[in-house]
Amino acid sequence: MRISEYRPTGRLRPFIKAYRIIESEDEIVNRVEPNTLFALAFRFKGQISYHDSGKLPSATFSGLRKTVRLINYAPKTAALIVQFTETGASAFFKLPIFKLFEESVSLDNFFYVSEISSISDQLAEIEPNQSKVALVEQFLSFLE
Repeated sequence: MRISEYRPTGRLRPFIKAYRIIESEDEIVNRVEPNTLFALAFRFKGQISYHDSGKLPSATFSGLRKTVRLINYAPKTAALIVQFTETGASAFFKLPIFKLFEESVSLDNFFYVSEISSISDQLAEIEPNQSKVALVEQFLSFLE
């Protein structure tokens, strides 16, 4: 598993802690420890699932967790993760996000399916990874 981390640019710095691109050549289980950060995940290649409960949507919004998550990455899988600062997610989501405690929900609940599909498709096509981060930053800038 290869993890590359990128810092947010300009005006998104107060809201975004980091962007991570996670790539796996082989099947692997990623152990994610509990923390105080909300996260977005855009899968742009392969398949990701919770180790014990099945496939995850291609784009998810995950709430705070008090338990460890085991996330299974199928062979040749890649995802871009947006880690918000402790208060950053509330700038983009106008709902009581505390209701997402221990939950991961599809971004289709917040945005048009076509919009999320377009971003996922573009992430799969563009290189290098910095361009993927720039695409997601552009999307988030429109939401702010």
